Amino acid sequence: MLAQRISSINSISAICEKTGADIDEVAKSIGMDPRIGNKYLKAGIGFGGSCFRKDVLSLVYLAETLGLDEVAEYWTQVLKVNEWQRNRFARRVVKCLNGTLAGKKLTVLGYAFKKDTNDTRESPALECIKILLEDAPSEIAVFDPCCDPAVVSDEISRLVGPEVLTANGGPIEVYGDAYAACSDSHAILTMTECDEFKNSPSPSSSSPKLGSLQPQKSAPKSKKAAVDPRPFQHLEPTESEILSLTSLSVRMGVGSV
Repeated sequence: MLAQRISSINSISAICEKTGADIDEVAKSIGMDPRIGNKYLKAGIGFGGSCFRKDVLSLVYLAETLGLDEVAEYWTQVLKVNEWQRNRFARRVVKCLNGTLAGKKLTVLGYAFKKDTNDTRESPALECIKILLEDAPSEIAVFDPCCDPAVVSDEISRLVGPEVLTANGGPIEVYGDAYAACSDSHAILTMTECDEFKNSPSPSSSSPKLGSLQPQKSAPKSKKAAVDPRPFQHLEPTESEILSLTSLSVRMGVGSV
């Protein structure tokens, strides 16, 4: 049932991107219904771990054994949506980077299948990395605050192949420092919902103490900052969004963020 909730909210996220709706607002409103609740309604790249897929497949097998083909098909679709969500995410990454990853560095933040754990079994991040490798990026930097880089490197070597690691001439390198992993990256992909990867609240401006008020010089007027159109509201960015992104890149002096 938990796996079904994840695939359900991810299917709704696809509709939100097509229509311009905010999936976080939709999920919040759904979760406010006490009959539903707000657990497992966070849209993302799908579920991983050792339990959900195995348990759903067991349920599919049981249904097929009992001759309940429609039931088996229903629960099979839960797994198909989970895989489809990862492919959809990877396609969107390529689209946001002008249709190609060639010569570009990507940073993957989070490798374990859920935050505050080093459990990498059935890692959805690894599945996304496999898809992104097909477009030949110059580097895929991986960082997870709870995982040993050596263990992650060994797992990638076993499951994907030793040739994909930078030590063997490949594009994947696992870092022990988040800032080093993000340095000179064209895109940063948050794969695990770790608190370390969330934006910090803006510090509130402190009021001057009574009696210490001094005439304040007016701050010089700055030019209007360019607005980054990402994240795009649709899977396929509009022409105006692509033009806005190109204009922003020129002002920043880089090919992308």
